[in-house]
Amino acid sequence: QTMQNRVIVALVVVIVVAGAVARASAHDIDDAGQPQASRTVEEAVDGSTDVVSVLTNDNFYHTVSVAQSQAWFVDFFAPWCGHSQKLAPIWLELATKLRGRIHLASVDCAKHRKLCSQHGVKRLPTIKLFRDGRAAGNAGEEYVGPRDGAEMLKWLENRQVLLPETATEASSKYTGKLHHTPDTTEVVLRYFNTRGRAEVIRLILEQAGVYWYKQVQYTRETWPAAKKQGIDQGLFPFGQVPQLTFGDTGLVQSHAIARYLGERFGLLGLTIDDRALIDQTLGVVEDVRKRYGQLIYSPDFSDDKMSAYLTDVAAKWLPLIEKYLSRNVQDDHAFVLGERVSIADFFVFDLLNVHLGMDKNILDGLTRLQGLHAAVRSLPRIQEYLRSSRRPAHGSGPSAHYDNVARPSIPVDFTPVAKKQPESSHDEL
Repeated sequence: QTMQNRVIVALVVVIVVAGAVARASAHDIDDAGQPQASRTVEEAVDGSTDVVSVLTNDNFYHTVSVAQSQAWFVDFFAPWCGHSQKLAPIWLELATKLRGRIHLASVDCAKHRKLCSQHGVKRLPTIKLFRDGRAAGNAGEEYVGPRDGAEMLKWLENRQVLLPETATEASSKYTGKLHHTPDTTEVVLRYFNTRGRAEVIRLILEQAGVYWYKQVQYTRETWPAAKKQGIDQGLFPFGQVPQLTFGDTGLVQSHAIARYLGERFGLLGLTIDDRALIDQTLGVVEDVRKRYGQLIYSPDFSDDKMSAYLTDVAAKWLPLIEKYLSRNVQDDHAFVLGERVSIADFFVFDLLNVHLGMDKNILDGLTRLQGLHAAVRSLPRIQEYLRSSRRPAHGSGPSAHYDNVARPSIPVDFTPVAKKQPESSHDEL
């Protein structure tokens, strides 16, 4: 009996001490309102360098929204949670290895229950990735893999959110390629000197931060020889472009390329329902684009035929897409998947640009599509691309009858929309 009592007392002491150490994993913000670095279990033991920021009700939205150049990897935890306590030293080690390449932070759900609830936290610990300054609502992508530093690192690598590795980080004990860079991954997009079917691919590459991709652009004169050579060498298996080379991977067919990049960069949603919604959206965009292609490549193209297209096709399909997106996405969120950017947004954005190039007022009354267009063009990386020389001047080549050198389309307004700062909540459950 005495031995059992001693064991019970010892266990109680261990639990109390563990709870006290875990409670040291979060400090309040400092007087300037900036996030202080947290003290994890490992720091409490050996005084390691502070590298994990504390996010709270007061600073979460401002802090994550402002730092658009770096993503945030956030651990939602509670001091009393044993799994959270086990993650603490792993989290600190990962933060130390990735210092300067991504922000690692923690949110104490015992103190900030409403904030955790707003981000869909139902179990502890929950780890989420926030990128491009999108912090409102349930915008973060949840990490559901093993709570292991190497596995989390691989997951982040696949989403292309880590800034380039510095020389001091090269000795990291984590193995494998840490980041796609110009030195490690060749990226080449082959198409004509038009936007056409390659524009969506450019938009995805730009949003993913693959700024070094090269463009090989063919002309009417150079394409026949390049096509023959490409077929012979397997570069163009179907004799078509666009073609993308990404490292050792070569792909053709614009939808296949877009899905590949979406998978690599986390732009395919989180669930099977998300992917179904993306596929449906790509399908309806393709239906309209085919009709548009039939118009501008028609041998008997005329202004009257373009007017008829705007009346009979665009005026029918764009309101249907508006209604479709409004029904599937609630709360007036901007993107196809709500607050989450996906490849579907770039397909719709490109389709809208094609039609705005024929009629600048074509989206009047279509508030859902107006909102999506504004949201996509206001993404920082997309805004930079739209202003750059990387974007071809025309949508079509010389064989088309519209949106080319001979007959340019109407310029589209790409003025960004100022981002609204979400209000922080100080209420706790």
